[in-house]
Amino acid sequence: MVVRPYWLKRASIEDIEAAYDPETWPTYTDSTGLPLLAEAMSNQDPATRAFIAGRLLDDGADATVVLDEGYTLLHVLLAQRARDPEVDPPLVRRLIAAGADVNRPAGRHQRRPVEEVDHPKLSEAELEPYYRAFFDQPGLELLAPDPHGHSVLDRARSSRFRRPQLFDLVTVYLDAAGLAPAAEAVTRTATWQNLDELRAVYTPGLASAVDENGDSLLHAVLRNPDLTVRSTFVPQLLADGADVALRTAEGDSVLHLALDRSGARDAEQDARVLGALITAGADVNASSPANGVPLTALAGQGNFPENRLEPLYDVLLAAPGLDPAVVLADGRTALDVVRTARPPRPVLLARLEALAV
Repeated sequence: MVVRPYWLKRASIEDIEAAYDPETWPTYTDSTGLPLLAEAMSNQDPATRAFIAGRLLDDGADATVVLDEGYTLLHVLLAQRARDPEVDPPLVRRLIAAGADVNRPAGRHQRRPVEEVDHPKLSEAELEPYYRAFFDQPGLELLAPDPHGHSVLDRARSSRFRRPQLFDLVTVYLDAAGLAPAAEAVTRTATWQNLDELRAVYTPGLASAVDENGDSLLHAVLRNPDLTVRSTFVPQLLADGADVALRTAEGDSVLHLALDRSGARDAEQDARVLGALITAGADVNASSPANGVPLTALAGQGNFPENRLEPLYDVLLAAPGLDPAVVLADGRTALDVVRTARPPRPVLLARLEALAV
């Protein structure tokens, strides 16, 4: 049979058994260079996927192949929506044993295979055998930076409050290997530590701490994805004298960071943080090269409906000195940006226009 690669995505075990050719299938590639083993990984039935992959590997298929954008067969397997915690992890181990690169970053975000394990429909218990297939291996490069400058440890830390399982496994692996980073500055660790960990190391003298890039401890806490950390520690830092005028290395102000869309968000609590920063003297018209002014940053919170943003509107629009006519780097005013916001912000726009009357 002349195999058509796309057929493998929907073929059954019976179909494959009837058509399989051990002489040609393991080494076959299509006109784009895609091997059948990669196509087999896209079969949406886990048992069928494992069956055909096993046959191809038994007969000499190359598990080390690297696809477009650097993807390995491990990436392809873990990208599938259909997962089976009993069937997939042994296949992961088989691919690794056959030479698939566990450390290769791939795609736009340059993620390694272990970073693709997480799945919204699987519990931590169901994910555990997938993770164990990786963390039982020697030689995981969890500290090596990818082309964007981020290591697996960096990403595990940044997603700690969303994916604690990966963070815990990375930490244990590095500790066991004697590779855990030593004596990191609090201006770095405060971006990912939990409240108890921060409290254990914090002293009032650290409120003014600044790293070699000019980023402060206040910046780090505002970047922390944990809402409780931000809500608790920002007032503490302000009481201890943190400087709200300092900009990040990228030129963002503390208000830009407070209005960032990433991490856990709650408009009521975020509004209290925003208000505390403004009361401490943060510049409500501070301009950032990438993020405009706080008003335009607020208008750009496109993933939140306006009824959830009104506590933030209340605080920012009441700030003394707020200037909707401030001119941005592209020549538009902040009010111009709000008028053309996508999605539209009619409530914010009406309130701004009322202020101008």
